[in-house]
Order: sequence, then C-alpha cells, then structure tokens
Amino acid sequence: MKKHWNLIRLILLVVILIGLMGFANQRNEQKNLIQVGVEVFPFEEVFITEDEVQHLILPDFIENMKLKDLDLQSFENQLITHDLIKEAQVFYEINGFLGIQIVQRKPLLRFLDGGFQYLDEEGKIMPLSKNYSARVPVALGYNSTSVQTLFPLVKSIQKDEFLRQHIIGFNKDSQGVNLSLRESNFVVVFGEVNDIELKLNNLKAFYAKAKKDGNLATFKKVDLRFGNQVVCTKI
Repeated sequence: MKKHWNLIRLILLVVILIGLMGFANQRNEQKNLIQVGVEVFPFEEVFITEDEVQHLILPDFIENMKLKDLDLQSFENQLITHDLIKEAQVFYEINGFLGIQIVQRKPLLRFLDGGFQYLDEEGKIMPLSKNYSARVPVALGYNSTSVQTLFPLVKSIQKDEFLRQHIIGFNKDSQGVNLSLRESNFVVVFGEVNDIELKLNNLKAFYAKAKKDGNLATFKKVDLRFGNQVVCTKI
C-alpha cells in the first residue's frame, strides 16, 4: 500500500509541475517584446549591419508585439535567404528580449562580370556590400560561370598563410591562369587548375630561394607547368 501511495504522490507531483510550467509559459507568451539585440559574425567585416538585419524581419515599431506572436523559425528562414547571410539563429527570453545572431558569408575572391561580385568560401556567387569591401584577390577575365574553375585553387591558397598574404590576383589567358604576387613584378604561369599542391609548393620553394639569394627582382616570368621543374625567365 505504501508503494502505491508513493507512486500516486509522484504522479501528482509530475502533474502539478507540468501544470505550473504550462501556466508559466502561457504567462510569458503574453509578455510584450521590449528589446531586440543583434549580433553579426564575424564582427571584423560588416557586410550587413545590425539595423539592416533587424529590419529584415521586424517592423520599425515593436512595442505592441507579443512573444507568442513571434515565429522564430520563419524569422530564421527569412534571414538565411539574404544574399549576405550564411546562418541565422533567433530566440527570445522571458524578460521580453529577442536575440538575433547571424553569420555572414565569407568572400574569397572578387571578379568582374557586368559588375564586381565575390566568390565565397562555398564556391557560390556573392554580391558586393554597400557597407564593407573585402580585401581579397581579384580575378580578371572570368565570368560567373568560368570563375568556378578557380575555386579549388583559391581554397588551397586560403589555407596557406604565405600564399594568402602574397597572391593578390588571377588573370585568365590561353594557357590557363596566371598569378600576380604582392610586391613582385614577375608573372607566375600556373596554367590549368590541376596539380595544385605540387605547383604551389614549387612556387613557395622558388620564392624562398630567390628571396634568400636576393634576386627576386631579376625575374619576369615563373612557369609552374612542368611538374617538379620551375622554369624561370629573367629580365
């Protein structure tokens, strides 16, 4: 009998707790939205501002909006359809605070096709922003379709600190692609976008040796198309 009584008390306790939670949730949902906070990541590069993010999903005046009327999933879906937003999370707290957190898309390359556009870290086309201009390499001679061929090369360059700092341009020609280096006058003939790791390692080895020898300025062309051999042409 004692076991049955303990079980009954446990069931009653669970029912009471569920009832209290439901009552609390109902009261909280009746509360008005009183404050909105927006966080944009990464904060070093603001392609879309906090005000712009807020106005994508909320009206100018929020005083009469209730928490129960906020469709958080719909807000998130609406945000990630924006051309500059990669991820979005929207939540509210019982004190009437609505939090919006978004992750911006990351551009890797700028190219010209009618107007300037970006190629982002997923290989997708990304528009420019009126708020911020990213310092990324520029590709010339490519359109929205052909620029996709550069994506594996650009991704490999982004993973390497030396290459990321030194390679500033891609130029399309009949042989494939040429690379432009910062503070260097010679052209790097990369050719077709293949054997990427081998060619880039050869470029780094050549650059390190030429810099050590102090003769970087004596070259006008560095050709990476011949396997382990780097063919250099002097001025």
